[in-house]
Amino acid sequence: MASEEKKPNDQFVLPNDKQAILDYLSNKPIRKIPGVGPVNEFFLKGIGINTGGELLEKMNLVSLCFSENSTEGFMFSALGISRNIHEFSERKSVGRSDTFRATDEEKFWLNLLETLCQRVAEDLKELELVAKTITLSFQTQNFERRDKSQTLDTYVSEKKELLDIVTKLLNKEVKYGTKLRLLGVRCTNLLGVDENKKNTLHAYFSKTMAGVPQSNKPTIGIIQEEIPGVEEPDQQNRQKSNASDNSDNRSKSVQRDFDCPVCGKTIECRGNYSKFERHINVCLQISEHSEQNPIR
Repeated sequence: MASEEKKPNDQFVLPNDKQAILDYLSNKPIRKIPGVGPVNEFFLKGIGINTGGELLEKMNLVSLCFSENSTEGFMFSALGISRNIHEFSERKSVGRSDTFRATDEEKFWLNLLETLCQRVAEDLKELELVAKTITLSFQTQNFERRDKSQTLDTYVSEKKELLDIVTKLLNKEVKYGTKLRLLGVRCTNLLGVDENKKNTLHAYFSKTMAGVPQSNKPTIGIIQEEIPGVEEPDQQNRQKSNASDNSDNRSKSVQRDFDCPVCGKTIECRGNYSKFERHINVCLQISEHSEQNPIR
């Protein structure tokens, strides 16, 4: 309100003093008071309130005509008290975009996308977030803007991962010869890095194996299988037989398939543990989503 006084050439300073603020508001038309719109102005004038001072004087009458929240808002405005509580809001997206002179040069587009993905990856790292939905934004020379998104099975945050996704979207959605004047990369469906780690294979098995006696827990490393008909050597001969036994067991474990502890399916990974891990990560995320959104 004070910024509108004595425009355009003169200057006006409202002292940071309670009485000065009350004096300033007391003579202002009721329509100038923050929170008073055309409808409220009509009702307030109907009960004889035309200025900020009268609003404060007749607050008891206002409380009979308006709701508790509205009355409280009018009182704060008449006293010159603004809302100074800033609530924390969870971040919904992380993105970067850039405008340029319209061009159909694909090399320029790709170089710009690489730069944007680098900036987004740095932002995600600084905020300690990972993203599951990647969006490519582009605007043609005719100012037609379009957004194309891809939702992944796992969360990503690295530059290369982002660049691969938006490049595929660009090649798929933008026709040859189209001139663009804007490109943008945006990440949504965000998750904290620490929270994402809870969904990993290591965290899952750590929780599953909790409470199992130490002697029954599998050792970390190559998975050993028992070979029928072969007895385990005693303590004295164990050291001598380790080399031959490990080589035999290694050859058998390399070709082993595993049963998923989440969905129960047999995964033909032939010892490819990373493939087995990716499968379980997807199962865990599907399971977690089903628990949070049950079918009714």
